[in-house]
Amino acid sequence: MKRYFEDTEIEEEDKGFWNKTNVFYITLLAFVVLAFVSFWGITYPVFIQITQGLKVNVASDTKNFFNVWSYPFTLVLLLALGFCLNYKESVKEKQKKTLFIVAALTILTMLPRTDNFYVLDHNSPFWTREPGVYKLIGSISILSIFPSLIYVTASVIEYLNRHMRSTNLRVRIKGIGMTMIHIAVVLIIFGSVISSIRTTSIEGINIPTGAQGQLLDVGNGYGIRVVELSSRSLTDSNSASGTKILDVFSNPGGFSTNNVDIQGKVTEVIYTQTETPPITYTAYFKLDDGTGSIWVATQAAEPISIEQGSTRSAKGFLMSQFKSSSIDRTFDLVIFSRPDDVGEAAGADSGNYNVQSVKLEVYQGNNKIASGTAEYLQGKGGSGTFPMVNPSLGLLAGDVYVIFQGTGGGYIPLTLKIIPAVDLAWIGIILFAIGIILIMSVKTKTKGMG
Repeated sequence: MKRYFEDTEIEEEDKGFWNKTNVFYITLLAFVVLAFVSFWGITYPVFIQITQGLKVNVASDTKNFFNVWSYPFTLVLLLALGFCLNYKESVKEKQKKTLFIVAALTILTMLPRTDNFYVLDHNSPFWTREPGVYKLIGSISILSIFPSLIYVTASVIEYLNRHMRSTNLRVRIKGIGMTMIHIAVVLIIFGSVISSIRTTSIEGINIPTGAQGQLLDVGNGYGIRVVELSSRSLTDSNSASGTKILDVFSNPGGFSTNNVDIQGKVTEVIYTQTETPPITYTAYFKLDDGTGSIWVATQAAEPISIEQGSTRSAKGFLMSQFKSSSIDRTFDLVIFSRPDDVGEAAGADSGNYNVQSVKLEVYQGNNKIASGTAEYLQGKGGSGTFPMVNPSLGLLAGDVYVIFQGTGGGYIPLTLKIIPAVDLAWIGIILFAIGIILIMSVKTKTKGMG
């Protein structure tokens, strides 16, 4: 605003609606509305929680709130920017005609039915629960963003050419700064739209723990190879040690000649006994140590009591593909323990945290596009995921994210996301900052001087 009022070009303005001042204020108003949408979406849930103790969201899917209310005003902003940037009273009617054509194209391109290229994702489970206004705006085709983006880009090029013809260095620097800011707006919006709408997400990927080293197809032309699966414990000095269940499933052959010593929480118990003398009692119980779960079997001449929800340790030998005739069930892996080797787990409540790490390679066709490590942390205080993030090597190529939810039942559950054009938004942010610095570095004469 400061630089606008310092503009040295003095030109009599039309007193009607169509003048540079009014369009400039429309641009500012669009910026204010967009800022308010962001501010409200972030602060409203926090305000309600602080004042009323309730956890609420601004929409069934928070992202939908921002997309619905930002998109129309973003279109208004781009149209105003394109018109205001090179405004001249002498050619105003021609500029108005161009603006009306672009606005008409913007409205027309809102209507085509596309392959889910809309403001809101129609395949989302939240779509059917959205209110009418959300469905109305959410059904606008994202194709409508491109006429205004092209319009602003053309206006920026014209603006730069006009300022570069000046012999005044300050004017040229100001022109370059303004150009960088407006190109930044185009890149940020284009990158944000493409990355949001064209994200490829493949959920429910379950890779067998025994498939390490194999390239497995996960759909949509992508494949994942698990290079290494490991676990480690973050504990204090008083915490009990032992073998992690994840390590047992990762390399069962390594425990074929050695006893397995594990501990964990009992999540399921099955009791059986023989019907003919000598009567024996068998307990099958499932232990979960945060890295995975495995069945343990123990047998005795007296009834056995294993309380579900308790924390137990077990030591014994490992057997694969064991079929129990008494309960008509086959266990992929089971540990056979003597009753004396089943007991209370020492240090079970000491605050152990188990970290599972999976080293991955992601392929598109036969080409490796990403590699890295995803981690999952679980303990008494809760759990968390640390995704593998691999930035793209091209402007339109996708950043690769792999989310690991922790092993279970002999599988490695993953979610793969390919998010394109993120680099364009980052480049836009950098250009925006540089452009502002260039404009602030020069000072033009104020109106009425010179």
